[in-house]
Amino acid sequence: MHFGKNVEAADWDAKRAVYTVRIRDTQTKETTTVEANIVVSAFGLLSNPRHIDLPGQDTFEGTVLHAAEWPEDLTNEKLHGKKVVVVGNGCSG
Repeated sequence: MHFGKNVEAADWDAKRAVYTVRIRDTQTKETTTVEANIVVSAFGLLSNPRHIDLPGQDTFEGTVLHAAEWPEDLTNEKLHGKKVVVVGNGCSG
């Protein structure tokens, strides 16, 4: 997996059964080429959060967040032993 990268091209080589993928780093702007058997598109098409109103949300004392706005400091370790509720489906789930 490559995070913080933009895919500029992904070309399928049928003879070799492999993708040749050209990737640009979003920070350094450096371009690299890699080969991959599988390419998963995760470019964030649905990353604009749609917040919903939930009954009792104003008085809820816990943390409420949208998956598209996940705080970097909220780790699995911090959630261990806590009660977590997921509302939504698809990528939100």
